[in-house]
Amino acid sequence: MPKARCSDLELALEHYCADHPNAADSVEGVRRWWLADPAIPLSDVEAALASLVERGLLDVRRLPDGTDVYFNRASWAPRN
Repeated sequence: MPKARCSDLELALEHYCADHPNAADSVEGVRRWWLADPAIPLSDVEAALASLVERGLLDVRRLPDGTDVYFNRASWAPRN
């Protein structure tokens, strides 16, 4: 995958999270609902999500069934 494509996806995901700060979804849900483009390969979506997790913008939790759910780290942080 070209790096520019990954960057485009990362930017789109950043914008989505800014507009929907409480969003949380699986990789397939991110592709379907956040990006609204079922033609994007899941591997590209996974790479973009992994980059955003690495950069600290998103977090990921594994559900008991093994599904990873991604969400905006700032919005889901514990409040004092």
